[in-house]
Amino acid sequence: MTDERNFDRIARAFMAEGTTQLADRVLERSLADVHHTRQRRALLRAPWRTPVMNIYAKLAATAVVVVAIGALGVWFLSPGSSSAPVGGPPAVSASPEEPPPSSASPEPSPSSAPLRTQAPLSGSFTSTRHGISLATPAEWTTQPATETWDGRPFPTHGDPDVDLIQDPVHQGELWLMVASRPLDAADADQWPADQLAALECVPMPLSVDGATGLIGATFDRTDCSAAFVTASGRGYMIRLYDSTGLPGYDRAWFDGVLATVDLRPEDAVD
Repeated sequence: MTDERNFDRIARAFMAEGTTQLADRVLERSLADVHHTRQRRALLRAPWRTPVMNIYAKLAATAVVVVAIGALGVWFLSPGSSSAPVGGPPAVSASPEEPPPSSASPEPSPSSAPLRTQAPLSGSFTSTRHGISLATPAEWTTQPATETWDGRPFPTHGDPDVDLIQDPVHQGELWLMVASRPLDAADADQWPADQLAALECVPMPLSVDGATGLIGATFDRTDCSAAFVTASGRGYMIRLYDSTGLPGYDRAWFDGVLATVDLRPEDAVD
């Protein structure tokens, strides 16, 4: 097909050889060739038409983008992912829970409260019936005798013929007991031994307020924690009873009580 350069060359040759006028058929033919000839375009210009993308291709590309974005979102938000989303808050490590406060220990009831060791003998008791006085714990209560002691070696707690000094909490489990009676025809030296023999206790010599007597040698039995002495024709019993099993009221404590005894046989009432 004739391009622009060939056309110019033919035209110049034609004009140089002779006539300056072309026949009508030649002109018409030239115009027709011009309209059907493909023109050469400059390299920097855009093409004459913009290619139109197929609508199905557009949909497919959009679907691919959506799927890719969704996959990235799932990966970033999954629990196992080590990377947090861009711009998201930093991961906060969970602090260990504090242990619950320990519950307060309940207050011990009065009946189960432990007794203090070697309770001080800051109180005193004087028996007007049996003619004896001694030091006692200040908080202990007293029950004076109302009858004459019949001489049995082991009276019962609360009997009316003995003076009772007892712990206000443990009462029947922890107490002191005193009593006395005239010896009459009994031997004053033998009477303490007879009392301990009746209790089947091993005797041990004892002196109380200058009077001689005997005391149970061992305190492994409550009926042996007793002392018997004689003074001015009168026999005396002084007993400690403790079945609580708590520390403090042992032989040493009882010896402390005996050291405070004041025998007053002249004040006794029979």
